[in-house]
Amino acid sequence: MNMRRSRKMKKFNVQITYTGMIEETIEAESLDEAENEAHDIARMEVPFDCDEYEIYVDVEQEND
Repeated sequence: MNMRRSRKMKKFNVQITYTGMIEETIEAESLDEAENEAHDIARMEVPFDCDEYEIYVDVEQEND
């Protein structure tokens, strides 16, 4: 039986800017994990001939 506790996931807004733009909301346990996920998204979605891109990640504000 798996007794491992499940961790609460936070939502992060991700914006990847290059000659175009990608905006996503992702779930991750930490800001570091969200940034790693953003880099994975950029590697898959940004055209291979793009010289540079910028990634911005912030925690989504919860509405109470």
